[in-house]
Amino acid sequence: MGSVWSQDVFYKADHFDFLIGIGFSFGRIALVRNDYSTMNQSGKYTNPFFSPKIVMEPRVLFGPLSLAIRCEFLCDISKQRWNLKDTELPEIPESSSSGLFYQLVLGIRLMK
Repeated sequence: MGSVWSQDVFYKADHFDFLIGIGFSFGRIALVRNDYSTMNQSGKYTNPFFSPKIVMEPRVLFGPLSLAIRCEFLCDISKQRWNLKDTELPEIPESSSSGLFYQLVLGIRLMK
């Protein structure tokens, strides 16, 4: 998901935007394990996550085109253990959907 709320800091500039916003990401990471020696740990393990985030996006405008670098910092506040119903996988490291992510974005403005 993108930003739930964002604000252009340089709203008076004609050819440059700097957006700052907040939002959240959510989803589920899945791991399928086939362990033939101990069948009780075989199966599909999941790790659902919910991560609030802060978004910064400097953007240069060229008429209807824009070029931006989108930076997001996510903080996973959900349980980080792998689960199969009520069973946990102790020997597999915990996973987290936290960290800094960035993208290069090319956009086209369809309306003004």
